[in-house]
Amino acid sequence: MDYYRPSDKFSCIIVGTRCNSPARKVAYERAAGYAEMRGFPYMELDLAHMSDVQRVFDALLDSVKVTLHHDPPLLIDIRPDISTNDLRVSRSVVCAC
Repeated sequence: MDYYRPSDKFSCIIVGTRCNSPARKVAYERAAGYAEMRGFPYMELDLAHMSDVQRVFDALLDSVKVTLHHDPPLLIDIRPDISTNDLRVSRSVVCAC
């Protein structure tokens, strides 16, 4: 993840999705340690019962708000390419880094 962009510049939560399943592949301690080494929060949810899904999204949105407050977003301008009379979208991306 840091290869593409430093971890303090984007919001990320590592989420375990089979916390109550006997088919669980990764122990809580291992997943939480992985997230901690990279500076990300770790949360678990049970998709079979849809428990804690809202809590994960709320935490991610809170993280996005903090990130945007400290690091203004990249400027991305998406508009139709009118030079070809085509409705396909052309992208003009300006990086603020």
